[in-house]
Amino acid sequence: MMKTPSLISSALLIACILPAAADESKSPNLPPLPAGQQWRMVWSDEFDGKELDPAKWNIQGDHVRKGGMWLKKCSLLDGQGNLKLLATKEDDGTYGTGAVNTKGKFEHKHGLWVARMRMPKEPGFWSAFWLMGNSVGKVGNEGMDGTEIDVIEYPKRTGELNMAVHWDGYGKDHQVRGTRHFDKSFTEGFHTYAVHWKEDEYVFYYDGKEVWRTNEGMISRVPQYIILSNEVGGWAGDIKEAKLPDHCLVDYVRVYDLEGAAPPVAEASKPSTHDPLVAEELRVRDGMPNLFSKLKAGGPVRIAYLGGSITAAEGWRVKTTAWFKAQYPKAEIIEINAAISGTGSDYGACRIAGDVLAQKPDLVFMEHRVNGGGGFEARSVEGIVRRIRQADPHTDICLIYTISEGMLKGLQSGKPPRFGSIMETIANAYGIPSIDLGVEIARREKAKTLIFKAKGWQNGNLVFSEDGTHPLEAGHAIYRDTVVRSMFRMMPQDQAKAHTLPPPLDPGCWENATTVPIQKATLSAGWKAVDPATDPVYRGNSGRTHQMLRGAVKCDRAGETITVRWNGTTLGLSDIPQGDGMELEVTIDQQPPITLKRPQTDKKQAYSRFFYLPEQAPGEHSAVIRIKSLPKGTSYYAGQLLVVGEVLP
Repeated sequence: MMKTPSLISSALLIACILPAAADESKSPNLPPLPAGQQWRMVWSDEFDGKELDPAKWNIQGDHVRKGGMWLKKCSLLDGQGNLKLLATKEDDGTYGTGAVNTKGKFEHKHGLWVARMRMPKEPGFWSAFWLMGNSVGKVGNEGMDGTEIDVIEYPKRTGELNMAVHWDGYGKDHQVRGTRHFDKSFTEGFHTYAVHWKEDEYVFYYDGKEVWRTNEGMISRVPQYIILSNEVGGWAGDIKEAKLPDHCLVDYVRVYDLEGAAPPVAEASKPSTHDPLVAEELRVRDGMPNLFSKLKAGGPVRIAYLGGSITAAEGWRVKTTAWFKAQYPKAEIIEINAAISGTGSDYGACRIAGDVLAQKPDLVFMEHRVNGGGGFEARSVEGIVRRIRQADPHTDICLIYTISEGMLKGLQSGKPPRFGSIMETIANAYGIPSIDLGVEIARREKAKTLIFKAKGWQNGNLVFSEDGTHPLEAGHAIYRDTVVRSMFRMMPQDQAKAHTLPPPLDPGCWENATTVPIQKATLSAGWKAVDPATDPVYRGNSGRTHQMLRGAVKCDRAGETITVRWNGTTLGLSDIPQGDGMELEVTIDQQPPITLKRPQTDKKQAYSRFFYLPEQAPGEHSAVIRIKSLPKGTSYYAGQLLVVGEVLP
């Protein structure tokens, strides 16, 4: 639309009074700022006039792009104050689209970048407002030398906005993080799409409201240029179904910098700056004020222990609970034992709601460093933290780091294992205290006052473990003592307060992970329910098996299937493998099937396990799990579904 009122046509004036949203307020909907700061416009184009300003824009084309061509004739001004990016079908059957950029004419670093746009109606192509740098194709600098910042991409016509950042080129090292935002309103009329590119994060806005923020890619530190484009591709549907020509309209593009000093940040609200690559016994951060407040008040206090076999053992967990009871005799200490041997943070994220949060804990100890996170370490740990905070912001969390043999030398040199560094990064962001029980063990072993791994009598010397992972009684006592002295150091922080919930470090974190009964899947006719009381395989390790399978089914022949539809990213299953020849064939979204081998590695019993299918892009998916082969005389046992997202009917 024209910015000069005298040039508004009578036809446009009539359109203004129609119900369509095309004449919404042209306010840029700038995000609010603290007192003392303001936005200062540093560049803009209102697209008035008859031709695109060559001092500001390069028109791209004519050349192949994706499933069509960028044609120069498809980028033009409509004479009503808009840039018009066309999508056309040419006489030779080629599909043409428009694209423009400011490369070499306007390149800028940081600031607020805003475009007011009206999206197309037809399928088969998508409109985008994005920022590019000249070195995005380089690998190894974590995006600091340039990041593709997709402020908005519009591939669907159902109210779906896509935002993303890409770095480290577009080959095998390519990295991408993104999200989707659903809002039917933007399918009609003009709306503003913006990104605030800060020094430490990107914040994305739709009509002035924040919809996503991320600090992935280490944040670009170089000037970047603007691209406005249409592109043809199957991501946006079938272009053959489109009634062309169609177009995207851009009312304006504006770039702002901040003026004025930001107000001082209160010390308590600053993220912790402890070095994740350095091992320390205790990092207090925001402490556990709510726990100590309740302990001193003398009411019921629920302490949950989430972890693996080290926590499941009658060791540091039991000893720590006993200390709390002795130290606070007027309080009713209620222990929540949510430890399952052989499981890490990934399985913990799936079961945190049912196994822990349903019992309303005041404190959650998280012990996952030894067992890991199944390849989803950062996402699962952050998912657990966020689920706890969302359930009750007054629940305190404490990360507990145990030790295995492979960590010993690193801790003795002051370096934590990789997973420990990942958890420390998350602890910094959320103000969570952490206690590294391995630091004291490593110190004693180095001083030769402890034997880390040995069997049997060792001439009276203290032995930590027989297998290099699971502590003996004396080892558990050292763990308990380390926890206790850390508690004394945190006790002064006893003023109850609600913990804040910052934006996620990883928008794909597992805060929506859950377990779902297998009965929610579609089962073929050969499955039957397992009787936990009588089934000999199930009862081989009944306590742990029931914790993992809960309502299991089994089949005794190949060819039986489990079909699951879900909306999300990741699907898994707990099961009991048997023998060496057990195989599953899995088909996801009708793609070529993959084969999963499910051998039983434990020689003494049928040990329950779990697995995940390959991670999928966010959205609706289906999987068919078929029993491909069974060793003679065995059955396949299927337990809970593990879902990042939700199971669909």
